[in-house]
Amino acid sequence: MDYTLYIINKIIKEEFMDNKILTTVVITLIVAGLGGFYIGRANQPFSNSYMQGSASMMKENGTTMTQMGQMMMGGGKMMKEKGTQYNDTDMMQQGKEWETKGQMMNDKGTEMMGRGNGMMDMMK
Repeated sequence: MDYTLYIINKIIKEEFMDNKILTTVVITLIVAGLGGFYIGRANQPFSNSYMQGSASMMKENGTTMTQMGQMMMGGGKMMKEKGTQYNDTDMMQQGKEWETKGQMMNDKGTEMMGRGNGMMDMMK
């Protein structure tokens, strides 16, 4: 590439004019064009199978997250009941927190499943 720039620079100086600004502009345009070409070539779009795999993984992880959220809600409910039974306010509070966090995980998992399904539908 250095040799190409040397040749272009030599042609511009000998055949056209000895104008440093014109030489700089031409060389800059060539270097920027080649750089843009190589960057654009390396930035290929994702393949359809890659996108389908990502959407499928998102859907499966959403299902797992929803199940974990439901388990946490169930565990929180049980902790609250045992806290009430044994008059343990700390256990009751911890049970409430588990239920709240479980509900959040359940909601986020449902949202992730919906997005995975939406991506799958877009690729059909």
